[in-house]
Amino acid sequence: MKYLCFFDSQLNRRTMKMASVNKVRYICSALNQNGIDVEIISCSMTAPHSIPAQTERLNEHTSVKYFKTAKASKSKPAKLWQLLRRNLTIFFFLLFNTKKGETVACYHSLINMRCVSLAKKLRGFRLLLEAEEIYNDVFERSPSSRRTEMKYLQKCADMYLFPTDVLARKINIDSKPQAIVYGAYEFDGGAAKRRVSDGKIRVAYTGSFDPNKGGLSNALGAARFLDSRYSLNILGTDTPDRVETLKRYISEHSGKDSCEIRYDGVKKGKDYTDWLRGCDIGLSTQNPEASFNETSFPSKVISYLSCNLRVVAYPIQVLTESELNEALFFYRENTPQAIADAVKDIDFSLPYDGESLIARLDASFQSQLKNLNI
Repeated sequence: MKYLCFFDSQLNRRTMKMASVNKVRYICSALNQNGIDVEIISCSMTAPHSIPAQTERLNEHTSVKYFKTAKASKSKPAKLWQLLRRNLTIFFFLLFNTKKGETVACYHSLINMRCVSLAKKLRGFRLLLEAEEIYNDVFERSPSSRRTEMKYLQKCADMYLFPTDVLARKINIDSKPQAIVYGAYEFDGGAAKRRVSDGKIRVAYTGSFDPNKGGLSNALGAARFLDSRYSLNILGTDTPDRVETLKRYISEHSGKDSCEIRYDGVKKGKDYTDWLRGCDIGLSTQNPEASFNETSFPSKVISYLSCNLRVVAYPIQVLTESELNEALFFYRENTPQAIADAVKDIDFSLPYDGESLIARLDASFQSQLKNLNI
């Protein structure tokens, strides 16, 4: 089965997001376990420098096709050309490499929805649409733009993958076949927790540094209300300016606040998992009033639970209506003090098994995939 998505197996080679890559890998693994071979068609076509087209085999049942990349540019004409080139490349690939009745999976993107829709009309393939969010809710574009996106989401797909039941209710108005997958349900069956010698309760924040999303600023604010028994450990990347701003903040507050703050850069694969397993609590602290929270699932929550971290989060609807609800530690006010209080209220003497929950979700998703009749 062909799977169009933004993907690269190597960090910082092509433009893409690590959280998306991890979920793509998991979905491919789940499809493989259901007897389906997958050819990933990478839509990531910009990079720091030009890279020739190539193919790659991830395992016996999953391969990747990469198109030639263009060097990323900030100029408007170059960006418009890159957008046109990407759409033409995807359109002609689908036109000449698909046949009527076959199933093609596609990660929903405003960039490629028109070329995918046109190719589907001409070739007649079945579309399994992975709809992670309604992007017009994220970027708050015009009403006409949102109507165009919703028409594509609701009418073009034959079946769906959704990250939340909330999003499924908004999009799947015709009750088409669907499966719900919150994130990458990957776990290692109770591997021993990596020991850290400093004896602190290690609080983790991973993800975006975007001030509009508010996750990092809330985590940093909460650290000011934690004492020396805790440390805040930050992992992730963003624009160079935002990374430098974080480093400067840490330097300025070093020795002033009781809770030590560390930035550990970017980690991937086993290094990322080992880093998480060295932590005790995970923070999901983005701004709850942002419109994307109504439908988009915070993928870091799954990563935390997979490594058996207690997860502190605001009770947004997609979390309270999920199967994870009872396993999370919620704070009720979107303030640094409330976040810190939720962290301090966690009782580590009580039993907790996030990995078993992830294992149950994995089994449920495998069953839902079978029912899609791909």
